[in-house]
Amino acid sequence: MRVILAAALLLPAPAQSEASKTEAALKKFGDREYRIFEKGVQVGLCTLKSRIEVDGRTRIAIFEDRIEKAGDAPLTLAYTEKASLIGLRLRWATRVDGGIKEDDPRVSIDNGEADITSAQGSITVPKAEKACGERALIRLICMAEQKVGSVVQADLLVLDPVDFQRKQEIKCMAAETVDVGGKKVAAFKWVDKREGKSILSGEEIPYKFDNAYWVGADGVLLKFTSGTMEMVLDSK
Repeated sequence: MRVILAAALLLPAPAQSEASKTEAALKKFGDREYRIFEKGVQVGLCTLKSRIEVDGRTRIAIFEDRIEKAGDAPLTLAYTEKASLIGLRLRWATRVDGGIKEDDPRVSIDNGEADITSAQGSITVPKAEKACGERALIRLICMAEQKVGSVVQADLLVLDPVDFQRKQEIKCMAAETVDVGGKKVAAFKWVDKREGKSILSGEEIPYKFDNAYWVGADGVLLKFTSGTMEMVLDSK
């Protein structure tokens, strides 16, 4: 009996599953608030919220992100994504901007097909079983190894404008220092440059993304940019 007990004590602990690792990382990500700046002036707030829910017998991730901005071009955006804990693969998402309904697409993925609908029309995208949403992308960047040269690869289903961007690579390009609440903080800069054409409206509308993310060595998103907006972690 003593021999069996000693052998049991020497057995390695069971490996943590990918889903368990993802859930732990998302709990660490938690809920965060960012101050929005344009031309050095604070114009609003951005909130990023992550939680885990049970859908039937499956645990899934839910991301609820919101932007409220004043200034020259007032803006309200609300994003919701539901994702698998395996690769944060997209299951359902919507984007609401408080304006015309044509800008409020909804997507659901079932049996590998993405059904996208809005007042502009509807479209089915095949072979989308590995698609991730843009809100999941933010979390994937923070969950990645923070070092220059790291890469996050993803098939991205974008909702503004609607497009499916396969085999995208977002790269960690530099180690920099950023100002967060008056303090200089070491960070890794990730660059996200993409371009494509809208696929929903019936008319191909070209677009470009030039976003950047600054992440601490501990995986905390410190700052990110989108268009003219700069979002800085509220460290209060």
